[in-house]
Amino acid sequence: MPYPIPGRCPVCGKEMSVAELHCKSCRMSLSGDFTLCEFCSLTPQQRALLKNFVATGGSIKELEGVLGVSYPTVKKRLAELANALGVHGHFPKTDTRQLANERSTVLEQLANGKLSAEEAISKLNELGE
Repeated sequence: MPYPIPGRCPVCGKEMSVAELHCKSCRMSLSGDFTLCEFCSLTPQQRALLKNFVATGGSIKELEGVLGVSYPTVKKRLAELANALGVHGHFPKTDTRQLANERSTVLEQLANGKLSAEEAISKLNELGE
């Protein structure tokens, strides 16, 4: 069973390269110094996010439901993904008003006893920024 190509070295964290390619059909091998595609350097979580984003047709609202997280969290993860792919300047910033509303909701739920302190901390950490 083939393993996924690690994009980063598990020892030092630097970018990996491919030294040999092998054809499963004719068994021909090609040696050299090949670079990995930009998607190979993504973490498994980032690849899953990208796959789900495409599967939902780019709908952040649908992605919220698939991931079970809030809108600002989805935006934050997409911004991190864009940054990992080197397109961070092209991704829209998180709506600060929406983020403030999400934080207020969490704090209200904490005050009303609907969330424990640990749950509230976790949700606020998820929101980030």
